Amino acid sequence: MPGAAMASVIAPDMHLPKTKRFPRPLPPSEGGITVHFQDIRCGIAPTIAFVTLALLGVSSAHAKTVEASSLQYKNNGAYSAEFYVEYNREYEGETVTCQLYRKNSGMVETGKSTSIDIRRSDLEIEKGSRKACLTDSGTIPLKTEVWGRVKIEFGENQKCRKDTKIVVTRSGGEVKYRTGGTTYNNNRCKVSSWP
Repeated sequence: MPGAAMASVIAPDMHLPKTKRFPRPLPPSEGGITVHFQDIRCGIAPTIAFVTLALLGVSSAHAKTVEASSLQYKNNGAYSAEFYVEYNREYEGETVTCQLYRKNSGMVETGKSTSIDIRRSDLEIEKGSRKACLTDSGTIPLKTEVWGRVKIEFGENQKCRKDTKIVVTRSGGEVKYRTGGTTYNNNRCKVSSWP
């Protein structure tokens, strides 16, 4: 079946006599998902198949949301980096990508960390315009989905957007990000803790 994922993970020495044929799922346009299990043997095989698909990034339709008022970044890599808060905002019928940073934050050196209080009105704009990115009081609008962005000096930019959505609130916790590796290798942005 084109575009469908097949799942039948069975070790040669496994004896699983029962089989189950699942009905064809709804197409995505009708609210279904794109994963189709066909001729799955009952027992450990479906569990292995499901866990494998989950690890490969097949996620549920509903992403988790956390409330935050601060983003922290720790540089465990062999490079210097800058840290920004990034988000998209609709402005005059177009989507504007906004990047903001803490005033006087500078480069984050190896082993050091920095935090951005995303409720503050004194954040500097790296990308986007003040009018498009901020409220009249100069803050990121409440309930806006945000994520971190790491710009590695002489290297790659790492977007820290994850399946879990982070929304700006006045009393939320702190999301902590980290990177490691070198300028071009193993430097993916990871979440080290959620609020």
